[in-house]
Amino acid sequence: MKLPVPLTPLIGREAEIRQISELLHRDDVCLITLYGFGGSGKTRLAVEVGHLEAETFTDGVWFVALAPLSSPEHILTATASALGFDFGNSVDQKKQLFSYLQEKNLLLIFDNVEHLLPNATLFFEEFLQNIPRQPKLRLLVTSRQPLNMPWEWAYLLRGLEYQKESPSVEGQTSAAVELFLHHLRRQGNPLEAGDAVCAAQISQLVNGCHWPCSSRQVGARPRV
Repeated sequence: MKLPVPLTPLIGREAEIRQISELLHRDDVCLITLYGFGGSGKTRLAVEVGHLEAETFTDGVWFVALAPLSSPEHILTATASALGFDFGNSVDQKKQLFSYLQEKNLLLIFDNVEHLLPNATLFFEEFLQNIPRQPKLRLLVTSRQPLNMPWEWAYLLRGLEYQKESPSVEGQTSAAVELFLHHLRRQGNPLEAGDAVCAAQISQLVNGCHWPCSSRQVGARPRV
């Protein structure tokens, strides 16, 4: 399938978007693994980069959801399904797909591969060995751990930027605080005086992690 339409805004991550986009334009980079802890926003970031780079890849940006798969053997058919490619009956399916992708200028986003490792790396290795790097075809993989492949460019996604200095009521808030406050607004809770300061203090304690909280959970936390 083509890229999902984001239902929420992407807060922060400007530097990460720029860096990943730069990697996608390098001739020596064919596979990028965007990895980090669960809930850090890997999928959302990959989709955002895909939308921003849509004009770069003339044959499209395609999203392959791997989370529903129970075996790495299904990655081939999931990829074909995402591309809208139908297999014939006379030739090996891998050869069919690899032949179809020859001379294509596209980006494939493989989302949530961690539960299919390490065997999933065999698919990506065979994929890269059979598809030429030029014209430009790139793979962007999201995972909780790197693939540990020779052609991989591993990109660690850390927590959101947070305020390391003592927070104050005045001044610009960090991305971590903005995300925290966004969750409150989205649930229909009016912001109270001091909420930004409290959110900044909490983000210091958790080092800017990307976390979903309800207003009830926020209210249960002690003011520090």
